[in-house]
Amino acid sequence: MPLSIRSSETPTFGSNAGLRISKSEQFSGQSLVVRDNVVVSNLYLRSNGYTSSFGFPTGSVITKDMTINSTGYTWGSGFFPSGSISPTRTGSAWPDWGDDIFDVGWGYFYFYDPTLSQYYFFTLNTVNQADGVIVSQSNSFGARTFTIKHGYPVRGIYRFDISVNDSNPFIFGGYGNMGSDTGTRNSNKSASFTIDNESFTLYYNHNSQSGVPLESFYSYFVPYEKDKNKNVRTYTAGISGADWLSIYSVSASYGINVYFSKRNDVKDWVINDLKLSSL
Repeated sequence: MPLSIRSSETPTFGSNAGLRISKSEQFSGQSLVVRDNVVVSNLYLRSNGYTSSFGFPTGSVITKDMTINSTGYTWGSGFFPSGSISPTRTGSAWPDWGDDIFDVGWGYFYFYDPTLSQYYFFTLNTVNQADGVIVSQSNSFGARTFTIKHGYPVRGIYRFDISVNDSNPFIFGGYGNMGSDTGTRNSNKSASFTIDNESFTLYYNHNSQSGVPLESFYSYFVPYEKDKNKNVRTYTAGISGADWLSIYSVSASYGINVYFSKRNDVKDWVINDLKLSSL
């Protein structure tokens, strides 16, 4: 049965905000905040920013070992939004995460601008913080500024809440070597849920080592645009060689929520962290 939750946010309205409509008008494909026949804004799938488990399963204890690293691995074609990425590029990566989740390093996060066919690389400035500590940084590339809120909200989960200062599309991705020791198993999963009586699908990826189910890594991608969380997978994942995992989002506008979990499937925690709200 789909998990059903209700948005926790109560919007504040200005007396003259928005466009006046009649109650009978329909807006195809959009959710709108309306009060006294005044359209205030569209609604988007956003993170509540929770730092508590609320009784939902969370991930396993993580060795917080993020550092600046490079892989030296040469990727073939078809594992990135466009072309390939230099094997000598450095970036923020987790070498292990504890219990051999990763080898060499996984992360090396990036943005891709499909309009300009341009990659934007960045590092995370403040890392390895305690559970419940979320930090924020801004990275500018030309006229585009990305705000990245990231950290461990609870045990065993790393959350990215990424927004951008325009409505143009972007793709968010990461890659690296898994600790699967040539026994990689990778599968795509989904879970249905509702917020305020609207149906959505949470799409996520499960990577593990054959015969070692405790060595599992889960990735969840939730674009802000609510209609992108309906019927089409929200990411692309691929395995190169034996153990190299690349995963990146669909083209998204405004922002995206991304969650990574160690060992446990935390879909219910992720769903509970989501709400419908304005930007």
